[in-house]
Amino acid sequence: MLTRIELFERIRADRRADPSVSGRVLARRHGVSRRTVKSALASAVPPPRKPPVRSRQLVLTPVKALVDEMLRSDLSAPRKQRHTIERIYQRLAIEHDFTDASYSAVRNYVARRRPEILAEARAGHQHLQGMVPQVHAPGEEAEVDFCDAFAVIAGKSMRCYLFTLRLSFSGRAIHRLFASQGQEAFMEGHVEAFRALGGVPTRHIRYDNLKRHLVPPPEAASLAALNERLAEIETAEDAVRHVHGAPGSVAFTFAAEAPLLHPLPADDFEIGLTLTPLVRRNARIVVRQCYYSIPARFIDRKVRVSLRANEVVVFDGRQIVARHPRLSRRFDYHDDLDHYLEILLVKPGALAGSTALAQARADGTFTAVHDAFWATARASHGEAAGTRALIEVLLLHRQLPHQAVVAGITATITAGSCSPELVAIEARKAADGHPPLERAQPEPDASADAPDDTDDLDLLPSFDDSTARSGAQVISLHSRLLLTGGEHQPPPMSVYDQLLSRRSKGTTA
Repeated sequence: MLTRIELFERIRADRRADPSVSGRVLARRHGVSRRTVKSALASAVPPPRKPPVRSRQLVLTPVKALVDEMLRSDLSAPRKQRHTIERIYQRLAIEHDFTDASYSAVRNYVARRRPEILAEARAGHQHLQGMVPQVHAPGEEAEVDFCDAFAVIAGKSMRCYLFTLRLSFSGRAIHRLFASQGQEAFMEGHVEAFRALGGVPTRHIRYDNLKRHLVPPPEAASLAALNERLAEIETAEDAVRHVHGAPGSVAFTFAAEAPLLHPLPADDFEIGLTLTPLVRRNARIVVRQCYYSIPARFIDRKVRVSLRANEVVVFDGRQIVARHPRLSRRFDYHDDLDHYLEILLVKPGALAGSTALAQARADGTFTAVHDAFWATARASHGEAAGTRALIEVLLLHRQLPHQAVVAGITATITAGSCSPELVAIEARKAADGHPPLERAQPEPDASADAPDDTDDLDLLPSFDDSTARSGAQVISLHSRLLLTGGEHQPPPMSVYDQLLSRRSKGTTA
């Protein structure tokens, strides 16, 4: 197939060979129009082709302004409320009765026009880029930042959320870490910050999206302990840190700003989200796809829950019946062994494999001393009865301090007993500050073959606990509780004979 240059050259060659040949003849000879022949005779170089005008672009001409307006409205709309191609196509058909253009025509136009409109909008605002220095009056303004952070809590890496409120004048800042980024955490951050500052900014608070990271990730046993450490760090740094080129430190400047803040309200603001879940048959409630144990007496009842940033508090009326650290992973659980004790009295065999016991061992509330008492009780009374004896001891934790109960268990085991009643007696003594039982020195016995009860102490299981190593001495129950010798002798029978010889008043012999 000839190119246009070759075609033009042949037309011009025929004219040179026969100058009298007409344009009509040349057009018929080469199979082209007379306009092409005229162009070939005028120039040996073919003129450039004009770009073809696509019909689909012409079809959209009546509605291009409407589509552009939809795309401009997307510049200030939230991401999930911007127009899709499908939505633009539907609006043109429904609102403007325009169905001449195909879906592909609308798609191609939007794909080309959307970046052009975005570039036009940015070009019109380039003169606004930059920063304008500001002056901040004392006590009036603060700024808030809420961002992600990582910390090592109880030995595990945990994603947390760092709330920061900073006064604009002095630079005094309050930091708090939360397990959630929900509204309750955001509100609790404000409450904690205002409480720490002792007042509220009088004008406004600006909310920023700055990023702040704790490098390296801090380690702590809990978020509460980590927040206490952050408060100590803030106090220490404020004494030496300077901001805005101020000659005085943050602590010095804040001392002048603090009296200008609004006073705190008289009543605390309720920051928790109130929920009313149903307590299931396993004595658990479900809150945000996490499981928390509740005292067994509330099974099949609804309870009121205050879901807070770092904890879950459960109420029965106004009384707190359960308190758990807030969990952040779905389907995770937190069980309190105390919530299942009434069930375990009926089903003691369920204790050994329970999740509540495993968690109690992990957090240190079920100590080696408890295990030693359990082993002794099972060896003396059997599995079921020995476990029930342990549960009776665990119930003492509801009334007495944990260390007092541990001291009572220690004294009881050392005495060679597994009596819950003796644990209660010794635990109350420990709570009141009284010394434990002292070990009695064995009296010399003339008979070498006489049994010695104190030898049984050597057969007791060993355990590792600070209370057991405190050096307290105890005696056996028999030497303490039983009477020996002539401490108590019954009265002589002659006393009762006097009653028989006594006559009633008004009678004669």
